[in-house]
Amino acid sequence: MATRTTTDPFRRTLRAARGDMSKAEAARRLDVEWMTYDMWEKGAWIPGDDHAQPLAEFMTMSLEDVVWVLYVARVQRSNPDYDGDPDGPITSGPIPRYLNPLAQVLAFPAKKVA
Repeated sequence: MATRTTTDPFRRTLRAARGDMSKAEAARRLDVEWMTYDMWEKGAWIPGDDHAQPLAEFMTMSLEDVVWVLYVARVQRSNPDYDGDPDGPITSGPIPRYLNPLAQVLAFPAKKVA
């Protein structure tokens, strides 16, 4: 079976964190449905900021790094030419509110990963 690679840092890190664990087990640990986890790993959906803390624990990353990776994934979805450079141009025009990486994540209570 061919191995699929990705340049999306969120998907790559999520897949690496899962290791030999099944997607169902990863979903259980993150307290989401299996299909939700599957769509995250495939890149079809980007997790909301309310999942940042459990993702940080699951992927053994800081909360700030997870928020940044999710932010980049959202920006890349809205502007495929964005390369993740924090000093580079992000969008042409004002950044949509939903792309703000820290404004909402700190408002959500932390979920514990089992």
